[in-house]
Amino acid sequence: GLGAWAYLHNRHGIEYRTIPVARGNMDATISATGNPNAVVTVQVGSQVSGNIMALYADFNSKVKAGQLIARIDPQIFQARVDAAQAAVGSARAAVYNAQANIQKSVAEIANAQANVLVAEDNTQKAQGILEAAKRHGLIAHRFYGSEDGGSGPDPRGTRWAWQRTEVAGA
Repeated sequence: GLGAWAYLHNRHGIEYRTIPVARGNMDATISATGNPNAVVTVQVGSQVSGNIMALYADFNSKVKAGQLIARIDPQIFQARVDAAQAAVGSARAAVYNAQANIQKSVAEIANAQANVLVAEDNTQKAQGILEAAKRHGLIAHRFYGSEDGGSGPDPRGTRWAWQRTEVAGA
C-alpha cells in the first residue's frame, strides 16, 4: 500500500544521488537509442536584422524570459535615426521659411495699401487745387514760337511769345 504509493509517486520527479568518487566496478549501465527531444522548444526570431556584435546564448542553452541573448550592431539603426532627425530639421526649416515669406508678404501688402492711401490723398489734393484754380480764374501761360524770329511781345527779342488765357473747363 503505502510503500507502492511512495514508489509510484516519486517516479514522476527527478531524483539525483551523489556519491564520492571512487575506483571500482560499475554495477549498472543505462543505454538508449533514438533522438532526444526537448521538453520545451522555443522559436527565437528578431524584428530587425543586422550584424551580431555579441552572442550571450548558444544552441540548446537554457535562457530565462527577458534575458539578453544577442546584441545587434546599432550603427545601421543609428544612421536611420540620424537621417530621420535631419529630415525633421529640414522640414522645420521649410516651415519657418514659409512663415517668414508670409510675414514678408503681409508687410508688402501693408506697404502697398499705404502707397494707395498716399496716392489717393495726393489725387484729392490735386483735385482741390484744380477746383480752386477754376473758381478763382487763375491765368495759364502758353508759349508759342513767333514766325518773324523774335519780333513778338518778348522784350528780350527771343523766338518765343506768350499768351495769357484763363483756365476754362480744363
